[in-house]
Amino acid sequence: MSNGRFTRSDKIVCYQRSRTRMQRDEQLRGNRQFVKREGGNPANVIVIDDAGSSATFPRPGLLQLLDLIDGRQVTALVVADLSRLTRYAERWLALFKRLQRNKIRLCSVDGFDSFQKGAKLYFAIKTAIENALPKDAGAGT
Repeated sequence: MSNGRFTRSDKIVCYQRSRTRMQRDEQLRGNRQFVKREGGNPANVIVIDDAGSSATFPRPGLLQLLDLIDGRQVTALVVADLSRLTRYAERWLALFKRLQRNKIRLCSVDGFDSFQKGAKLYFAIKTAIENALPKDAGAGT
């Protein structure tokens, strides 16, 4: 029994999208610490490092991630925050449904867990707020 969200046997993919080396290193460190703190086995972690803007779609790393999800090769996906995957509501909804269909847990270092009660509501509110903000409000993140 794990004291966290993961078991030692979980296959976890850490996905990160960054524009700078510093951002990449910070996300990698945070994702790995999160996995370890939550009971995951660092030897069972796959890291996908994707560069570029969330406006670029599809990105090579995201395509690799989707292959892992569809092939059910992982049991959990960890991101620094949900915006690392995409900032667009329709893409988010499609990805969220894909993860649910394949029974893959989505966790963010900043607190989201798709297996927790209220996850769908949290997702809906976060997406609505992000879509209501001016496009440049999140520039540089």
